[in-house]
Amino acid sequence: MAISGNISGLHVWSLLAASLTGVLMGINRTMETREHESELLQSLATVMGLLLIGFSIFAMFHGGVANSNLEYTVLIMMILGLSLCARPLGKIHVILVFTLILGLGIVWTIGHFGIPHSKAHLLLKQNIRYLLIAVGVFFIGTFILTFLTIEKLVDFFLGIFGLGPIVIILSCIGLAHAVIILATGNNQGVMRYFLSNL
Repeated sequence: MAISGNISGLHVWSLLAASLTGVLMGINRTMETREHESELLQSLATVMGLLLIGFSIFAMFHGGVANSNLEYTVLIMMILGLSLCARPLGKIHVILVFTLILGLGIVWTIGHFGIPHSKAHLLLKQNIRYLLIAVGVFFIGTFILTFLTIEKLVDFFLGIFGLGPIVIILSCIGLAHAVIILATGNNQGVMRYFLSNL
């Protein structure tokens, strides 16, 4: 079932709103010390980040993401959502954060490449490659979770993702992506420029 135009539009407008919030919050975070940052902007950015992640998951499970050319928008929404929520996520138990990040990656992969519906379909050359990638990700995730250093790695990752300049850069990418889609109707957004150089 394809995602309707209304749902697609909702994703683009929510990305636009979250990106604008992210730019403001990122500037505030860069210019001010942690004690003097705007609590309103921090809270608003966290809510917007959670909404982006929620909309991304909804899009994946609603089906038809790859067919509707929403896969790039959803990927940008996931990354920006994690960036906007990086600090609050850093206070949650590490396994939950890692599971969220790993789960978002798996959900995006499934939404982008689809799930094989038969044994013959599964054994196609390209599907075997994706299956091996999925198995590799699973085993790498399991392997990493067995070490206590994962907490430091995740805290380091979230610390970088939550830095003001990083939030500004990711928000500007999200903003440009949404504006290009709204102005041109091309659902590839900023990705059209990256893909044209590949």
